[in-house]
Amino acid sequence: MSELVLDIYNQRLRYGITVSTATPTAVSTGSSAAALDSLSQDVPGTSVKSVRLNVRGSYSDYQGLLGYLNKLQESPVSIVHLKVENQNFELGLRAYGRISQP
Repeated sequence: MSELVLDIYNQRLRYGITVSTATPTAVSTGSSAAALDSLSQDVPGTSVKSVRLNVRGSYSDYQGLLGYLNKLQESPVSIVHLKVENQNFELGLRAYGRISQP
């Protein structure tokens, strides 16, 4: 999950993307933190968990947005929502993985 969040922010400059927010679905806007296991959902029939992450932002050109989306998909994620309007976007990602306990 942390690698995905880093990619969301680190890759934005390369593709001309501005990220306004990147928040897990289960966290309300006023919340500051939540345990990862409280945000995750079981993937049926596996030991894998998933977390939905909502990203809002804008882009300078459409090819940059496509490149950004392709780069994010190199991680174990799926795009579950995409809304593009007037060079702004809303992106729903579902990240997959295992949660290790300390």
